[in-house]
Amino acid sequence: MAWNSPLDPPGTLKAHFIDVCEWVYLLIFTFEMLAKICAYGFIGHDGAYLRDAWGQLDFVVVSLAWLPILFPSFGNYSVMRSVRALRPLRALKRLPGMPVLVNSILAALPKLSDVILLFGLLLAVCGIFGVEQFKGELHHRCAWPGFQETLGHPELREMLPLPDKYRLVHRLNNGQAAQGQRQLKSIGRRLKENEADASASEESISPQQQWDFDTGVFCNPLESKIECPARETCSYFEDNINYGATNFDNFGWAIIQVFQTITFDGWTPTMYAVLNTTGQPLVLVYFLLLVVLGGFFIVNLFLAVLFQEFSEAQAGEKAIAEQAARAAASRQARRAQRDRQSPSPSSNPAAASSKTAAWARILSKKSSSALGVSPSPSSNPAAASSKAAAWARILSKKSSSAIGVSPPPSPPYHEQQKPFSWADPDNEDEEKDRAASMGLVVFNMVLMCMPYEGMSDAYAAQLESFAEWITWIFIVEMGLKLFGMGCRAYWSDGWNQLDGTIVIMSIVEIVLTALFANSGPNMSFLRILRMLRVARMLRLMRSWVGLYKIINTVVSAVPQMSNVLILMFLICTVFALLGMQLFGGQFSEEHGYGDSPLLPLPRYNFDYFGPALLSVFVLTTGVWFTPMLDGLNVGGPSATIYYITVTCIGTYILVNLLIAVLLELFAKDSDGDGQADAFQDEESFKESEESFKREH
Repeated sequence: MAWNSPLDPPGTLKAHFIDVCEWVYLLIFTFEMLAKICAYGFIGHDGAYLRDAWGQLDFVVVSLAWLPILFPSFGNYSVMRSVRALRPLRALKRLPGMPVLVNSILAALPKLSDVILLFGLLLAVCGIFGVEQFKGELHHRCAWPGFQETLGHPELREMLPLPDKYRLVHRLNNGQAAQGQRQLKSIGRRLKENEADASASEESISPQQQWDFDTGVFCNPLESKIECPARETCSYFEDNINYGATNFDNFGWAIIQVFQTITFDGWTPTMYAVLNTTGQPLVLVYFLLLVVLGGFFIVNLFLAVLFQEFSEAQAGEKAIAEQAARAAASRQARRAQRDRQSPSPSSNPAAASSKTAAWARILSKKSSSALGVSPSPSSNPAAASSKAAAWARILSKKSSSAIGVSPPPSPPYHEQQKPFSWADPDNEDEEKDRAASMGLVVFNMVLMCMPYEGMSDAYAAQLESFAEWITWIFIVEMGLKLFGMGCRAYWSDGWNQLDGTIVIMSIVEIVLTALFANSGPNMSFLRILRMLRVARMLRLMRSWVGLYKIINTVVSAVPQMSNVLILMFLICTVFALLGMQLFGGQFSEEHGYGDSPLLPLPRYNFDYFGPALLSVFVLTTGVWFTPMLDGLNVGGPSATIYYITVTCIGTYILVNLLIAVLLELFAKDSDGDGQADAFQDEESFKESEESFKREH
C-alpha cells in the first residue's frame, strides 16, 4: 500500500504486481478470518471472534475489502478503499508489550471522554460567542485601485441603518455623537459609491477576480481614519482569506478559529485581524481567555488522564513482577535448604545465622546513623529513610550470600591497587583537578560559540590555536591517567571511556589536519571531527549530579518509549495511507496546481508515501492549519475533519503518552534516591565489610 501511488499510470508492471499482491493478501486475511470464526465461534458466546476488539478490526477490514469486488456497479468505493489503511494496526497484536499499551489507552477512553466533552463544550460556547460578535467582520480588507465590490451586498446597511442611527444621536454624549456622525458620513459615501458602480456596470467581477486586488490587510470601514495606505480603499471582499477558512461567519468556521487558538498554531494573526476590523478591546479578552482556559488547562487534562492511567498500569505490572520475584526467591530458598548437606562453611546454618546477625549489627549502626539516632551530617528524614532502605538491600544481598544463594563479586582490580596518589579518586586534590577539567570544558564550549560568518583569518586562527591547546591538555591528562592507573584500570571506568574516546578522535583530527591541510582534496569531513568536540560537554555530568540523573532517566526510558514510538509510527502510517486515498493525486492542474503561472505543488501532499508520512508527522507536532489550507482547496470543507482528527490523536494522545512515560520514570527516580545513596556510600560499605572480616 505504501509503494502504490495515485499518480502511477495503470497497466504497468508495477501496477500489475501490486494488484496480484492485493489479491494474495486479501485471500490470506480471509482464510485467517474464516479459520478463527470456525475455531472460536462467531459472536454468540464469550471468547467468540467478534467479542474481541482485534477480531472486530479484522472483520471490518476484510469485509469492506470484498465489497468493491462483489458489487462493482455501486461506484468506486473510495471511502471503503481507504479502510485498507487500517491493516497495519493488525501488527499491534503481535508486537511484544504492545497489546498492554493499547489496552491501557483503551482503558483511559472512559476518562478521556469526560475531558473530550469538556473540550467540546468550550469549543461550542466560544464558537457561538465568536459568531455573534465577529461574523462578517473579516470580509473588509484594503483593496488596490480599480477594485469593484460585489453589487448588492447588504453589509453596509446591516451594520448601521441610517434612520435609526439619526434618531439615536441626540441621546448620546458629544464624543459618541461625533463618532456616530463620522461613521454615518463614511457609510453614506460608501453607499453612493456602490450605487454609482452599480449604475456604471451591469455586472460585478467574480470573487475569484477580486483576489487580484486583495492586499491581505484588514481594516475597519466605519472609522474615518482608515488603516489602508494611500490610493487603497477599505472594501468588502466576497471571499475570506485562506481559501475561506479564516472567518466567524458561521458556527463551523468559528470552531476552526477556536481550535486554532487553543493549539497555538498561528492564532495571533487572526486575533489582530479581528481587532483591526472591529476596534473592540473585547477581542483581546476573548482570545486570551481561549489561550488560558483551552491551551493551558483543558488541553493538559489529556496528559493528566493518560499519566494517571499509565501509572496505574505500571503499578499493576510491578505488583505482578514482585509477586513472581517473591515466589522465585521462596523456591530458591527451599532449594538452598535442600542443598545444605554438603560440608561447607557457608552451608552451616549456625555460621550463616551468625554472619547474618553480624551484618544485621552493621545494618543497625548504618540505619540508625541514617535515621538520625546517632550524630550524622544528614538531617533530611527522606534521605535518611532512603539510605536505610539502601542498606537494607545491601543486607539482603549479603544475607543471601551468607546462606549460599549468590555470593557478591569481588571488587575490580583497579579498586584494590592504586599505585599513585594523584591517580587515586579518593585523593583530596581530585576535586580540584575535576573542577579545572570542567572549567576547560566550559571554556572549550565558549570557544565553539565564537566563530561567525565573515570572520577574519587571524581571528579564526586564534580560536583554533586555543582549541588545540585545550586538546593537548586533555591528551596529557589521559596520558597521566594511563600511566598512573594502568590501561586496564583506566578503560574499565565509564567516564574514562568517554574521555578517552573523545581524546582519540581529537588525535585523529590533529593527524589528518597535519597531513592534508595543504593538499587539494576536500577535507570537509575534518569539520565533522571538530564538531565531535561538543561531546566534551558530557564530562559536565561527572560533577553535575542533577544533569546526570536527568540523562540517566531519559536513557532508562528508551525501552518503554520504544513501544510508544512504534505505536506512533504505525498510527502515522495508517493516517498517511488514509491521506493518500483521500488527497492523493488531487493537487493537479484542475485545482490550480502545476507549473508556472499555477500554484506550485505543496510540500504537504499525499501523492507518495514519503511526503504523506512527513505531512502526518508535521500534523502530530501541532502544526496543522497551514497544511490544512491546501487540503481545503482540493477537498472542500470536509477535509478539515481529517486534519483536525490527526492533530488531536497525535498531539493530545500519542505525544502526551510519551510525556507520561517520562513523568513516570522521573517519579520513580525521585522515589529511588536510596539507590543512589547506596552507590555514594560504597566506600563506607567497604570499610564495614573489612571490619566485619576482621571480627569474624
